[in-house]
Amino acid sequence: MKLSIIIPAYNCEKTIAYCLDSILSQPEVFDYEVIVVDDGSTDGTATLVETIAGSGGCQPLSESGLATKLPVSTRIFQEKDFEYECRTRSRIRFLRQPQNAGVSAARNRGLDVALGEYIWFVDADDFIACNALVFVSEILGREKLDILQFQWQQLHSLPPAFSLPIVTTNLRVWNLANFDHLSDSLFIGPVWRAIFRKDAIGDIRFKVGLTHGEDSLFSQEVALTSQVTGLVDTCLYGYMPAPNSAMSDMSIRKFSALLALVMERIFSVEKSSRTDKEKTLLIRGFQRRLYAQIFCWFRYSEITREMWEAWFQAYSDIMIKTKWRPWWPRAISKILWSFHSPYVFIAVYEAMKMQGRFQTLFRLLTFSKAKTTRDSAES
Repeated sequence: MKLSIIIPAYNCEKTIAYCLDSILSQPEVFDYEVIVVDDGSTDGTATLVETIAGSGGCQPLSESGLATKLPVSTRIFQEKDFEYECRTRSRIRFLRQPQNAGVSAARNRGLDVALGEYIWFVDADDFIACNALVFVSEILGREKLDILQFQWQQLHSLPPAFSLPIVTTNLRVWNLANFDHLSDSLFIGPVWRAIFRKDAIGDIRFKVGLTHGEDSLFSQEVALTSQVTGLVDTCLYGYMPAPNSAMSDMSIRKFSALLALVMERIFSVEKSSRTDKEKTLLIRGFQRRLYAQIFCWFRYSEITREMWEAWFQAYSDIMIKTKWRPWWPRAISKILWSFHSPYVFIAVYEAMKMQGRFQTLFRLLTFSKAKTTRDSAES
């Protein structure tokens, strides 16, 4: 089997039908399975998925109430024959968690039973673009990739027939033995932005208990063990943000989760097989994210004293009690830390932002000057 699509599902009765509709309506270009892991839903998610899969006996969608929930698949099935419809719907494998254990546990359960050579994680309130599997099959049939990244689009309503704009189909392939390519590949972000080769995943699993960024940590850990990755400049995924998603939760819980994520990403690099020089450079980047990860999500006025105390502890562990920084930056960090003052670190962060703006301006001016010189020489 070529591809396993893993969908964690929790109380998503209102959205999972269009998610499955976007998958079942794909052209049958290669063998794939859809693993839906119900994470202890208390609504009608389980019943709906089992009905779509035809678990209790396959009946035509066009003759059921599901026709309005899966309109694209229904139309395509009517153009084919009933055997094709039943075969396509039977690709869905439905698993139930005994109780709600979180999205990481659900994805891990799917990974444990997946039969595909490649893994694609899809969220139950999102969709894949029409003909996405055609692009994927062509690329994976041609290139031996450990990770295939692609473009995506954020939407607030479903486009007709799950169509997304195609700007270009260019594919860039990177060898992760090259450090620059590796550092770019560590920030894939949510796991639905890429397809992973199962052998590259190996024993790597989502960290249960990490409440924010667990998927970006997973992507990073897979990238650290991978050899070749590719990026196709085609929109293959539609992201439909939920109004009450965890990304909009601003609290001490999220603040602590963000700190934990930075520390986990550093630990992930430390235990990897990369060289010490590469580890030092990568960890330096994550140390800077201790500032950016927090201050980009929270306004200074939103950070309570309790949050600052957690930040001071993380700062001590990441910037001072580490072997990956020379002694003199650690000494400076220790002096700054000794003040235990939020205003000191706010000033440091603002200085970092200003430095970043100057560096960006310098690069733009340098590029502009070089372009003018080149144009003059060509004329």
